[in-house]
Amino acid sequence: MTPDPKSKYLPPLDECLSGQSPLLSWKAVYEGLSATSPPKPSHAIIQFLVEKPSVKIYREPLQPFPANNQGSKQEFDAKTAVINIPQSGAGRFDINQIKEDALWLSAKAKLDEVISLRIAILEWQNRSKVRLLSGFTEEEVISVQDAAGTLNFGACTFLPGSSIITAPVQMNPDSSSSQTQRRFRIWTLYLSERVHVIRVSEILFRIGFSSTRTENESIWKENPLILIGRKLVDFIRPKSNIVNHTVSRYVQALRGCFENYEKGCGIDTGPDENIDFESIWRQTQILIVIHLLQSLYVLLRYKDDVSTSEDIESWFNFTADYSFFAELTLIPSIQHLLALLQSLLAVVSLDLMNMRVCQSYLNAAFAGEVKTTSQSQESVEFLTHQPSITKLTNVLLKAMDAGPNPMVPSILAWSFLLGEIRGYAQSLIDDGRSKQSLNPVAKAFIDAEEAMGTDTADIVPRLARFAADQCQGYSMIAEMSTIFSTAFSGYADKDLENHLRLSLLDFLCRSLDYVQYSGDIVLAALAIISGARSPVTPGHHRSILIDDVAHKFYEDDVLRRRIFDEAMSRFPHETLPFLKICRAFLVGNESDEYMARCITQSLEDMHQYTQTLPVKFGGFETMRDDENAGFVRSTGPLPLFSRRWQSKNGPHPSKALVLANSLEEDDWCFIPPQTDGIIADDSSTPPVVSWASKYSALRYLARLLFTLVTGSETVEYLTNSPISIELAAEIVALFASLLSPAAYRIRAGINPTESRSAAQGILNNASLGFERERDVVSIILDIFEQELQRQRNQVAEESSLELLASCSHCISILATIVPHRIWPFLSRSELLDIDGSGGTLAIVVGSSEIVVGRYDFLIGCIHMFEALIFDVVTYGVSRKSTSKALTRFESVLVSSSGSSEKSMGRILVSFTKTMIGVFEGLPNWRFSIEEQKLTINTSIMTAFTEILEYVYGFDDNKNIHQKLTAILAPSAEYLVAIFLSPSTNNLPINPIIETLMATADEPTSTLFQGLVQAYVDQTHTSLSFLTTILRVSILLGQQRSHLQKQLFNASPVLARIFAGRVSLRAPTCVLLETLVRNAALGADEPPSLLGHMGPETAKCFLSLLSGLTGPEYDKATELSVWNLLSAVVGNRQQWFAIYLLTGQTARESLRKKDPSSAASGAKPVLKLALDELSEIASLDTDRTLAILDFVITAQNHWPWATNDLSSHPHVLKRLADFVASLPAPDWKEVDFSRTITTCRQLKVASCISEILAMYLHSARRGGDVSMLKDLGSTVAYFKNNGVRVPDYNSSLHTQLKSNVEKKFNGCKISSFKRTLITRSKFGANFFYDLTFASTVLRFDQAWVGKKQDGFVNEFARANVNLSLVDAQVSLVNSWKLLATELSYLMKEDQRLSRVLAHVAGDCLRANSLSRVPQPVFQRLIKTRIDLAFTITQRLVDTKSSDPEVKALFDVTWEAIRESGVDFETAFTGEDAHYYRSLIRILFLSLHPHIPSQTAAPTSQGLKSRDRRPERASEIMEILSKVIAQGFRALSNQLHDNPQSCSADDFVLLTALFQTILRIPHINTLHSQISLQLANYNVSRYAASLFSWSHELAIDRDPIYGELSILFLLELSSVRPVAESLAVEGILSQLSSATIINYFRRPKGMGPFDEPTRVYSIWTRGLLPLCLNLLDAVGATIAAEIAAFLNQFPSQLARAATAFSKPHAMQPSSDTGRTGITLGLASEVHSLSLLSVVIDQVREGGAGAGIITTDIPSLDWDKAAIKEDVDGWLQGRKGLRERIVPSSEREVEMAKMKPRDMKSGADSRLEERVIGELVAALECLNSNGGFAP
Repeated sequence: MTPDPKSKYLPPLDECLSGQSPLLSWKAVYEGLSATSPPKPSHAIIQFLVEKPSVKIYREPLQPFPANNQGSKQEFDAKTAVINIPQSGAGRFDINQIKEDALWLSAKAKLDEVISLRIAILEWQNRSKVRLLSGFTEEEVISVQDAAGTLNFGACTFLPGSSIITAPVQMNPDSSSSQTQRRFRIWTLYLSERVHVIRVSEILFRIGFSSTRTENESIWKENPLILIGRKLVDFIRPKSNIVNHTVSRYVQALRGCFENYEKGCGIDTGPDENIDFESIWRQTQILIVIHLLQSLYVLLRYKDDVSTSEDIESWFNFTADYSFFAELTLIPSIQHLLALLQSLLAVVSLDLMNMRVCQSYLNAAFAGEVKTTSQSQESVEFLTHQPSITKLTNVLLKAMDAGPNPMVPSILAWSFLLGEIRGYAQSLIDDGRSKQSLNPVAKAFIDAEEAMGTDTADIVPRLARFAADQCQGYSMIAEMSTIFSTAFSGYADKDLENHLRLSLLDFLCRSLDYVQYSGDIVLAALAIISGARSPVTPGHHRSILIDDVAHKFYEDDVLRRRIFDEAMSRFPHETLPFLKICRAFLVGNESDEYMARCITQSLEDMHQYTQTLPVKFGGFETMRDDENAGFVRSTGPLPLFSRRWQSKNGPHPSKALVLANSLEEDDWCFIPPQTDGIIADDSSTPPVVSWASKYSALRYLARLLFTLVTGSETVEYLTNSPISIELAAEIVALFASLLSPAAYRIRAGINPTESRSAAQGILNNASLGFERERDVVSIILDIFEQELQRQRNQVAEESSLELLASCSHCISILATIVPHRIWPFLSRSELLDIDGSGGTLAIVVGSSEIVVGRYDFLIGCIHMFEALIFDVVTYGVSRKSTSKALTRFESVLVSSSGSSEKSMGRILVSFTKTMIGVFEGLPNWRFSIEEQKLTINTSIMTAFTEILEYVYGFDDNKNIHQKLTAILAPSAEYLVAIFLSPSTNNLPINPIIETLMATADEPTSTLFQGLVQAYVDQTHTSLSFLTTILRVSILLGQQRSHLQKQLFNASPVLARIFAGRVSLRAPTCVLLETLVRNAALGADEPPSLLGHMGPETAKCFLSLLSGLTGPEYDKATELSVWNLLSAVVGNRQQWFAIYLLTGQTARESLRKKDPSSAASGAKPVLKLALDELSEIASLDTDRTLAILDFVITAQNHWPWATNDLSSHPHVLKRLADFVASLPAPDWKEVDFSRTITTCRQLKVASCISEILAMYLHSARRGGDVSMLKDLGSTVAYFKNNGVRVPDYNSSLHTQLKSNVEKKFNGCKISSFKRTLITRSKFGANFFYDLTFASTVLRFDQAWVGKKQDGFVNEFARANVNLSLVDAQVSLVNSWKLLATELSYLMKEDQRLSRVLAHVAGDCLRANSLSRVPQPVFQRLIKTRIDLAFTITQRLVDTKSSDPEVKALFDVTWEAIRESGVDFETAFTGEDAHYYRSLIRILFLSLHPHIPSQTAAPTSQGLKSRDRRPERASEIMEILSKVIAQGFRALSNQLHDNPQSCSADDFVLLTALFQTILRIPHINTLHSQISLQLANYNVSRYAASLFSWSHELAIDRDPIYGELSILFLLELSSVRPVAESLAVEGILSQLSSATIINYFRRPKGMGPFDEPTRVYSIWTRGLLPLCLNLLDAVGATIAAEIAAFLNQFPSQLARAATAFSKPHAMQPSSDTGRTGITLGLASEVHSLSLLSVVIDQVREGGAGAGIITTDIPSLDWDKAAIKEDVDGWLQGRKGLRERIVPSSEREVEMAKMKPRDMKSGADSRLEERVIGELVAALECLNSNGGFAP
């Protein structure tokens, strides 16, 4: 791998100190390598490891850091020169302090100054983290006490060295900044780096060497970590051998560590300083010793030969110098490491000898196959080197004097080798061989004997007896195996632990040539095979990895023959050893199906039956007496079992029965006659005989178990009694271990059918011979139930608890394999409190397990609970699909549960309640094994999380009892009721807070990582559960809960968890994000997250959050942090948000600062986000989306955040350029990966669009739109892709829905929809949860398909398609915002009008093509139509006449036609809103076709022209279908159902009609218009609507009267229509309407009389209508109009006096208002005009053939009104003061400037009033000119 040019080891100081390039510690590297299996370090760690300074350090783990010298001092001075120090950081760091600390460390540790500088910077960099982990502040103590419900923080944790919660202290930054404390941290950090370098080097070496064993070169070439390891291997160890003197160098380093331990570090502290440099120094020296021993062991383990004589002598002399470490004592804090240190010393000593190679060489030498060359002797030099043999023997003899010590295994090994060499040499001498003719081995031995001056005949047995007997060497081997398994149980050390046990196994194997099978050998073998794993409570040791040690043991001929086969041959005489060995192969290896199959086969094919003969049994005879070998042969049957009643009269072979079957049917239940055997032990009476009889141990063990069942008549024939409880527990545990791999594979979905069949085969074979109602499962269940009863009645034996634990564990496995047997059992069992009588589970735990502090039974029951949850979810659908009758163990794909769903639900609820009780009481229990507490906590919270996720995480059906997981619904509801209760009950919450506190301190040990990982797993599970329950709260809309309050109180603990361990940062952030969002649900102000932390904690936590680009942050962590920050700024966390946006806390921002300290604030996270986005082209897409979301949220909720965006020098242009550079989207969905890439690109584009929209909105208001010129290409991308029709694959989704519901009974496709409980990402698991679907549906072959073409692929295709749709919807929504903002700027850039017109047209076209009736698409259609309306409206405002703008009319009308709308019901159907929007756009799209200079039609009409208007056919179609038919339909609907209609629809049709009439040359179509309107009787409907308007009034407001009269007015503007109206007697119809009576009131109706709309009907409707009719019909209608108006004398009288001063000043009787309105002015103008025209008609009527006397004059005081109007016009100032607005429109006009600034008016309203009065005065002054 090529190193990154930007250094990760030590970047330039300006980058380090500015926070741009934080340093990476060796500890962080180690954690990155050890956090997962296989290791998945971050990119930063990989880059760190390939840099030359790093490589140089980990290649020399013995001396990783060079000493200081002149060159290092010069480099230090150069790096710390002023030019390399950032000046902007003054106040955040003290460079002089850092330099002084670095030089201090260099002097004290004799360390390179540059490395010291790096460590000093690391200390400065970690101060926030250190302060957080140093303890709670006094303020936080109260808060955390409330959350934890305890005053004793330290009582809640098992974690060694957890100091954070043992002594709450005031976290004062000044108190931690003293020089001594600071330098203590630097010193501790230096020692930590020293330790972790060794660990990193050793891990990399193991990774590299392991990779050399694979033949697949592509594997390591593609893995940079393996490549790094291989380079390290090539450097340390040439291909042929290890570098010379390796051992000697390690011995020298170890001596140095012990010397350092003894003499101390020599750093003095002040008398007042309570800091112990010496303690941490000594702790580190021992850790270094341990890790150096690890590294040396690894080097020895991976070499192919024995070490040299020099190495061996050096090593054993070293051990002798320290008295073989037998009396070594360590300081109390690390005394627990002594056993590990001694064990490593022992195993290194063994590997130095390498018995395997030595024995191979000796065997070859003894056979004469080794040539005596120097090359052949090189690998076993010490065996042919007399001084080495002498010194080694003397050293080990000396070790005997030290008593038990780590050299005991080596003593035992040397005694074997030495004895073999001596025997061989003695045989050669006895044969008369001369010394010179002896081979090198024998000759070296003879020389050694002579040099020692003693015969080794006595030495060899002395060594062997001392090691094997006095020191119990094999027991020591067993203890070492357990120690190794415990100490090296972490992910990174799993293969190391395997190799250590393999070394012990190799020694055991080699020693079997010299020792016999014994109990010590068996115990050592058991310990080596199983390590520290527990068969009943695997806990954190449970692993999916295959154990190499078990396989090596089983596959080794010697080990298998000498131990396994030997134990098998002694069965059942020695039952327990064989059963324990069988279990040891399986325990903890749940995934090892191969080993389970091997052990099962061995148990099935037993060929020897060894047992003590019954007393007085004479059914055998001796044979082959001459051989004197004890051969015998049975002469009669030897029963194995008998009935109880037979035991009273003594056994009788001929009558012995097994169960209820005859011997003839079960011939294996006795040893048949003529069976050969051999007496295995004749020292006892009667003797022990091993019979050569084949049988099944599984069947035999099942029969043994049956003897323990209450009511069973079967007993062992030999003992005449049932088996012991201890043996029964072991048998049940063995069945559990045999079935465990099958259960594991079923749960994992790995060939579940075959696995179930294999497990059922085991159960079938074990149950052969039983009656149909009896089998091994029923036996185990019966034993379990009877032991529960004994516990309940308090008559159980001491070992009963162990049997219960084994049974509970076995039942938990059976619940996966044969659930139909377990559900009915639990429904009738006393285990649970189902019927309210109290469950035995609680009794057993409370009365027994709590007392002893072990909880194996409880853990088994918890696993049972987990298995039942799995069964309910996995087979919920399958059980609805089968009706086949089942046998006991029928191998079928799906089996019935054996119980009703109601019963299953009750069982689970009872289990849930019991587990909550356990959970609540857990903090007060005593634990002998701390891992059990972790297992219980983790398992219970995992089960609770699964229940909540299964019930609330899928299917958005609000009724959870109708979901697939309905059986779990009652349990989920109970969990919600308990944990989301608003009550102040702390019992269910305290244990969760305790688990969080238990891991709030960061473990620093590099050992016992399995335990550390168990704590981390517990905390991770707690965080996940809390996150899930809070998300459920959000889903259910629950605003407040006690849990939420307590989590805010515990926020200091969460801050410390975030600081403590990198792997917990992501889940901690997710929890905090969910907590913040949940708290913001209510209307009340949410609790402040930072407010619940102390000020210093908040500051340190914020500082850590701000380090988003730190090398420790992996991708998942960084994304979770950005999501948290987005939640904070968007959910009313003001203090927190202010810091993120400004870099200062609220207190700091309020505090006055001097200018010199202005630069001391941290870099705002918003600024960091913008800096990151300015490099968007190189950012990962997921990171980009997270950062964009943060910026968008900040803009939406904190508008001034846009200022930072606009002031940033690059980000806006870079974002715009990035969109412009995006490739054209791939819409084909041929390749999943390409489609997903398209989705992510569209999502990024949509986010950028939203940011640009917010920016333009702000910039437009500020008057700076210079950015507009850079958006050309960006807008083009959005124009091309922004409103595209989503590529929804309707056929795919329809068929998938149909096929799923048809194939799987009771299953709906919606059952797999995700809810808010889980986050989704674009891809194959986006919308439908494939994991859940696979769990539920994989029972059917159709899920996968025969050719991988099953439902799973269809689900994936659907998810990818919906991902694309979602991305397109997001783009449409965001493009709408940007396009809306751009529409305001069309005047600034003329190109925008054409672009946006095209966009509006695309919106309409896209909507026309959308035919999917899904809610999301309906919303999308609305979004597009709204966007089209907005754009069109802006285009009209700009008066654009571009061809693209004019083309919108055609597109809009085509969209209306394509919509398939029924014009009769268009305004009342489901799509009414959409149709209205289309009509509005149609109305707007007509405006560009009306030239601005074209005047509206007047009452005089328009002169006919020959030219027809453009698009005449479309216009006529609109008039016919939209206006005429629409008005008729609306009128009818209004009469039928007034509530379903809207007055706006009438307004819209009237405006559309009015606009059409303004189109040039429309007068040429007047005849056709009249005909179309007549066809639909529009005028009649309008008149009818007017007559009914008083009945349709809304709150006495006759709105429909005004709308109908205005529509009639528009109709009358078309001359043929006006003529038709006159003919129809429209005025007569109107005068008969009830609403007209308002005008007949004594005082008429004025503008301020209620209802005010009536006056508007008069002025805006009736009077203009009369004018239009008079204009269209002429003199012939004058009489009718005059008569019509004269019907309202009071109205005319009021109008005549309206402008007289007294009347103008008199307030209205209805409203009390007064003044001159625009309506009054318009009224006087209209009446004046009508009066003049009527008078002129009367004067010239005779010429027109009209009887003048038939035309009455208008009955109003013309002279008076003339005088009043003239008076007001003469006094403009008084008029201005009296003008008042009478409507909202007039209020707006009063605020507008006049059109003609020379008019003298102050407002548009005044201008209009004056214009009306002037025109009226002109009419009043006229004496003619108005010809009819």
